[in-house]
Amino acid sequence: MKEHSIPLLYKNFNHYKIETKISDKFIVYIYINLLLINNNSYENKKLIELLNYTKYNFKFNKYYFNKYCKYIIKPYSIIDKLNTNILIKCVDNNIITLNNTVIDLSKKKIVLNPIIKHTSLNTYFIFNLNKLSKFFNKISMFNKKILVIIPPNYMFNIKCDSIMLDHKFRDTIVNKIDYDIIVIINCLPIISEQSYFKIINKLGCKNIFIEDNYTFDYENYTHIKNMIFDKEINGDLNLNHYFIKNNIILYYSKFNNIKTTVIRTTTTVNMPTNINIYGNLFIFENSLKKHNMAYDLCVDNTVKNIKCGVSGTDLSNEINVLFECKHNVSLNIFLNHINYNHLCPICNLVLNNTTVILKGNKDTVINTLLSKNIITNISSNIKTNICASKKLFNIVILNNKLNYNTLENSIYLNNRLTKINELLNNSYKMLFIPIDNFDNYIKQLKNKVTDFNIYVVYETSINSVIKYKILNSIENLNISNKSTLNLIKCN
Repeated sequence: MKEHSIPLLYKNFNHYKIETKISDKFIVYIYINLLLINNNSYENKKLIELLNYTKYNFKFNKYYFNKYCKYIIKPYSIIDKLNTNILIKCVDNNIITLNNTVIDLSKKKIVLNPIIKHTSLNTYFIFNLNKLSKFFNKISMFNKKILVIIPPNYMFNIKCDSIMLDHKFRDTIVNKIDYDIIVIINCLPIISEQSYFKIINKLGCKNIFIEDNYTFDYENYTHIKNMIFDKEINGDLNLNHYFIKNNIILYYSKFNNIKTTVIRTTTTVNMPTNINIYGNLFIFENSLKKHNMAYDLCVDNTVKNIKCGVSGTDLSNEINVLFECKHNVSLNIFLNHINYNHLCPICNLVLNNTTVILKGNKDTVINTLLSKNIITNISSNIKTNICASKKLFNIVILNNKLNYNTLENSIYLNNRLTKINELLNNSYKMLFIPIDNFDNYIKQLKNKVTDFNIYVVYETSINSVIKYKILNSIENLNISNKSTLNLIKCN
């Protein structure tokens, strides 16, 4: 549409902005007054056709599940959550909501007065609850009659009415009426498979599923939503969004002693694509390995005015790479050069089967090889907790960035740590571990650690489920109030 046909577009264009993706490479922004256009207009028909073509973008899938997971780890009041029990549902498979406007794709028109369908969602999911008795004490303050459903042979010692999910369940549950709330403990798989939920839901009260040792991922969420929603609407984007936001809780009470901080690092140097990069932490060992090269470290705090043999830049505060031919270059130039050439860039000496020296002052060597962000925060935490520093241990978890081999990278970094501790007589109590099977590594520390810092190195955004798994895996450690969880964001 022409600009002059849209009132006040110049100052209020965001009110008319629609973003729609028509392919993997193109995003189209349409500026249009949805409420004032004529449903029979040529422009409107083009808009409807475009939206119809891209309607899959308005449907729920694994991508949106991962996107909305951020809502389930925010601080919450459990009572406030339980009061959120009605969602307004006004779309189906052929209707989408866009910028609060309802568009019927099958009829190719904007619905100015849509028929609102209310969907009652009185069901809540709490995973890996720490203290069951404390939870019941809290909800009993607001609910007089509580019914608990438990699996056979489950030890339940809290004073509430309870029934077992056994072969008599169908006959027993229909007589349980006038309850304020039903709490279902560790029965979710059975109820979803046996279609018991429809019977429970007919009682008309709030339902809370409590599950221990439950992995909350897209596949398991699909089972939940198929149990709760009718098939014709369970793919709707907004409905799933609101349900995840308001009705699913990952209960973090057991981690109250862990302080969380965020450290942001930024990659400022261009490196070859085969070098794994976490911020300014470069994993270069594979580049040396293909030429059968090794490296040693040298710390010299007195050397100044050293210049790179290629660029001429000052290396006083950078790593200086020294070859056996006595020529030297900066670390950045060396890492770029070694990826396409095995000769000294100055005299053409063959570098295969040789050892290079990485030389610099103490701070430069440590900050470059182990990450300035990590070392700075480790030092800061040790100074803050001097009395506990002897027992303090630091775990650095490498998240899977761009399909990096985190196991291999962690081995390289632990070798660097060993070299630095031997060279400087330091005793950095650190361990780099991969994101894959990280819980096995942490279990090995169970009887050794009282105070600890955990650093998670990640890229653009850390998956909520991964963060939860990390926290859950350290549940059995002796957590103290001096422990921290640090998220290191690498751009």
